[in-house]
Amino acid sequence: MKKTLWSMVAGLAVIGSAFAVPSLDTQRTRCDEDPEHFVWVERTQACVPLNPCLSDMQEIVRGYCSDYYLPADTSQQDFVIDKMLKSWGTSLFAKKDLGDGYIALITYDGRYSVHHIIDSEHDFPKTLALKRAFEAYGYESELESWFEDDEEYHGNYDVASVKSSEECEDIKNFAVMLNEKSVEKWEYKNGKCRLYWVYID
Repeated sequence: MKKTLWSMVAGLAVIGSAFAVPSLDTQRTRCDEDPEHFVWVERTQACVPLNPCLSDMQEIVRGYCSDYYLPADTSQQDFVIDKMLKSWGTSLFAKKDLGDGYIALITYDGRYSVHHIIDSEHDFPKTLALKRAFEAYGYESELESWFEDDEEYHGNYDVASVKSSEECEDIKNFAVMLNEKSVEKWEYKNGKCRLYWVYID
């Protein structure tokens, strides 16, 4: 039942860019004959690997393999997926564990993307964790300043017009969920949420 459902919803998957592919009939035949390894993408009329992150074709990797990593903890993972998809303006339709540290997602607006599961702070850069945290709450962050001191590099991301100190703390917690060492300290003042990070070379 689950396999049948997955085959049905996988056909709804969409990617944002087109790329050179074999003939339509050849692709469809390949997907029909090997559904364990390929996904038929109806709107782009293309057959792509079930796990595009492992593909040798960069067009497929760029189109389907997301650089938005997910936590290994299931409850945290579901929370991150929910926030991530809300920031995209959509919601989750189906999720499949592909094994080897990869999760595939299909959304209600037809997206198909595969995400790498992180298992330590080393897999998810601190600055990217902060950036993703702000994005999840609908804000764009930018590096305001940094300085070098005895091989330590300090910096902080700022975002204006955050609604409250509570939301700023939520953003901080989200960043820590992605990388537990991503935030050295945080503060909220005059509508500005500031998350400090430190990188030791």
